[in-house]
Amino acid sequence: KESMQQVVQRIISSKGRWPQTVRNKSTSSILGRASAISKGGRCESHQFHTRPRRCYNLRGFSTNSTPPMRSSVIAATALQNPTAGKYADASRYLVPHPSNNVTPHIASLVGRDLHLRRSHPIGIIRAKIQDYFASLSHATDTDYRVFDAEDPIVTSQQCFDDLLIPADHPGRAPSDTYYVTDSTLLRTHTSAHQSQHLRSGIDAFLCSGDVYRRDEIDATHYPAFHQMEGVKLMDSGSMDGASGVSGEEWLNSAECRIVESDLKATLEGLMDHLFGPTTQKRWNEDFF
Repeated sequence: KESMQQVVQRIISSKGRWPQTVRNKSTSSILGRASAISKGGRCESHQFHTRPRRCYNLRGFSTNSTPPMRSSVIAATALQNPTAGKYADASRYLVPHPSNNVTPHIASLVGRDLHLRRSHPIGIIRAKIQDYFASLSHATDTDYRVFDAEDPIVTSQQCFDDLLIPADHPGRAPSDTYYVTDSTLLRTHTSAHQSQHLRSGIDAFLCSGDVYRRDEIDATHYPAFHQMEGVKLMDSGSMDGASGVSGEEWLNSAECRIVESDLKATLEGLMDHLFGPTTQKRWNEDFF
């Protein structure tokens, strides 16, 4: 198996240099956020280096997208990925609805499935992250289901309400989000799929896919990028002592320390898997 450094070197050697959108630190991150949720509890989001909550959601791997692929490239992608192009139908997103603000350019970006292309930098890193979480089934007895080909059109309920995002949050505004109709939109994060999987009884899963936000295009922003996140629900028995607890009382509880330890061990293990076991790591108490 190649180390992350070997993968980078191979891409640099074969392509000339790592693409600017991936090299740019401010637009590319691996597992950039974590949010917490407990069985029967509420969902709260925070950076992965902040104090943990009941359970965690590893989220991120965000990188700018690239120009639309030509049909020949889409066809080639389909050969190595049967689902490629499944949602590459611009007519799904350019509907004649007064609330629709999806542009033809954005519609042409949907459905390319770059994260599923084995030879693409995004696909390479996604596969390595999935391999790591698959290995945890032996060490922690946790089996992570993988979801990487979900419909990019979601409801506002899925994308905002189920994640407790306030009704007046600026992220809901048409200036920030691509709406297909009044109640459907292009997902702004892969967290939009969390509620459906949790309701179906899945305790641990990974989600990856393309996401869309109405960012101004500049050196560090592009309206189409990718995210990958993981969700794990802690065993309810280990959290019973914190039932009904919140705020500082929760942060000082033994149950919080259990979640913190599990979260840190998982993230540190991932960094070792990607960059090698001698990777130096540091935790900062920062707040978002």
